[in-house]
Amino acid sequence: MAGRRYTWTEKRIAKFKREGRGIGTGATYIPWLKVSDVPSLGRSRRVFWSTSGREHHLLSDIEFYAFLHKCYDDATLDIREQFPLPREETLKIAEEIRVQHPRANGVNIVMTTDLLVTQTSAYGPVDLAYAVKQDADLHDERTLEKLEIERLYWESRSTPWNIIVGSSVRGNVSFNLEWMFECQRDPEAEDEPAIRESFVEALDDLKAFPLRTVCSVIDSRLGLRPGRTLRVARRMLSQKKLRVNLTARSIQDLPASNFVVAGEN
Repeated sequence: MAGRRYTWTEKRIAKFKREGRGIGTGATYIPWLKVSDVPSLGRSRRVFWSTSGREHHLLSDIEFYAFLHKCYDDATLDIREQFPLPREETLKIAEEIRVQHPRANGVNIVMTTDLLVTQTSAYGPVDLAYAVKQDADLHDERTLEKLEIERLYWESRSTPWNIIVGSSVRGNVSFNLEWMFECQRDPEAEDEPAIRESFVEALDDLKAFPLRTVCSVIDSRLGLRPGRTLRVARRMLSQKKLRVNLTARSIQDLPASNFVVAGEN
């Protein structure tokens, strides 16, 4: 039965540990929970991020948008999603504050932090932990109890911990980031330098035309399939090699004059 796929047992927890879940950094990190492991709250996503060099597993829309905001932050070096907390420690904290530890099917489950973000600082790399929740979740007493266990765990590690609420990551910036990051991986990368060169020249020549039109012109000039240059532009935006005001409703409809190539004023 489908339900058994998501049922927690000690055997399943042991299996995840043997697989190295929650261990590693960058391209070697394996999240404790993958998209295929749990029923999602909204649309679950797998997204490749060039900085980490791996596919990330986000279990809901708001986790995905929070992840994109952290990816786009210049200070971010790494993101470890669905990061597991040592069960013996969270059990001890739950006992100390007299709340029930999260359980499922009679098993004390392994608690996770949604995003563990490594960023640069004046003192070197630092970790920042984030729980990502819907606004309504913060009015639920049981949710607050579990968040308190998580907060106290990170406090014991002297790691800053915060909550990201859904309302803070919904809007034009998030939707534009989603559009950009969908093109992080390129199966046709070998011809990209020539496309980029032609595209950058066209931005200057066709300043009054929308981005989508400029990209279509390059597709025609170079004999590319429709949409090829726009994918290159999206990737340049995600890598900050091309910049624009992300609060606009639809950046592909903005005039080319709104876009700035990295290194240019």
